[in-house]
Amino acid sequence: MISTLLRSSALFILLLQSSFALSDDAVFSDRIYPCGHFFHGAQNEAVLLVLGDSNVTAADVTPEAGVTNVFSMNPGNGLCYPATDPLAGSLAHKGSAWTRLANKMVKEKRYDRVLLVPVMLAKSSIADWKSDGKIFLRVKSLLASLSKQQISVTAVIWQQGQGNDNSIGKPEDYVAAVKELTLALRGIGLSSPIYSVVTGGCIGSNQGNVYAAQQQLSKELEGVVFGPDLTDTSKFESADCGLTLNGLAVYSYYWYEIFGKTPQP
Repeated sequence: MISTLLRSSALFILLLQSSFALSDDAVFSDRIYPCGHFFHGAQNEAVLLVLGDSNVTAADVTPEAGVTNVFSMNPGNGLCYPATDPLAGSLAHKGSAWTRLANKMVKEKRYDRVLLVPVMLAKSSIADWKSDGKIFLRVKSLLASLSKQQISVTAVIWQQGQGNDNSIGKPEDYVAAVKELTLALRGIGLSSPIYSVVTGGCIGSNQGNVYAAQQQLSKELEGVVFGPDLTDTSKFESADCGLTLNGLAVYSYYWYEIFGKTPQP
């Protein structure tokens, strides 16, 4: 009952955030533009759509600001801002892996510009991501806005599992739900690779049906490939179902390596 109320509250906050522009509009008014002002579908641009949980943060790390040419799309108004933690649309309160990843991609000149498009709901259940639900409608609206501006998504990062913990009856149920989401994304024209992060029901735990299901995703769903395995504590240092400062740094680096091998659109 409590977890249901918490998830409902978080969903309400996300939808409220999606209905109004950020108060920072006044502060950054000289740096806020439609995303097409900065991004033109060029090969030297990366656009990362991040979906699922918002628990890849570190409680003991200072929120990070994006370097020059690192932007975040606000799901409330569809405009682009200089990226800074916490990212609009993530419902996180601390530093994230995504701003750090984008900064490294630009600093190391892997890309000239990076756009982060986060739609993440803390402890969301896979049921919250049904193709007829409000969260997916928000994703659909954002993708339509990008498409209208001729901006292509480079990759999708799907990271979800903690919200289900061991509530999934069978691994096949979880796989079927992610398949529905994947088909819905393909159905609205998204053709970029979808990376599925292995989280288990809790980061650092490789037990339960969620973990078993996540192991099957890339084998059973076309176009879905494995991202990092956060249950591997020999690589990713975790605490309280989240990453430590060191774990966050390693996680960001893993994504940097992955996208270095990903063909650009």
